[in-house]
Amino acid sequence: MQSGPYLKGQTREASRQITTEVLRQLGISPENVDQLKQMPVDRLVGAGAEAMKRLVPPRPVFHRTFGEVGWQPVVDGDVLPRDPFAPDAPVISSHVPLLTGTIFNELTNAMNHPAEVDPAMTEERLRQ
Repeated sequence: MQSGPYLKGQTREASRQITTEVLRQLGISPENVDQLKQMPVDRLVGAGAEAMKRLVPPRPVFHRTFGEVGWQPVVDGDVLPRDPFAPDAPVISSHVPLLTGTIFNELTNAMNHPAEVDPAMTEERLRQ
């Protein structure tokens, strides 16, 4: 578990919303979804980015609520048979030790202040 794991997977309905919007961005009907196989990756990524702009309110990922539309695994009953940790931890991973921590300082690398990024940052500057 790392970086604030999702306790619940994406719903099928939310996934359908994303799919519908990506196809709309690309001008592809659901009947012609095979055209995605030939689509250049930059067009797919661009359509995905535009879909997210329309579907997800602009705010930091750490402030999103569970179940909000976005890129995340979908509980499909097969590949992801159930929510990862809701209402409880799955039996399949009961033998795996769990290391917990915090993401409190995860964004202290100046991501929010790119002008302050120093590729040769000293430990003293890092602590500052």
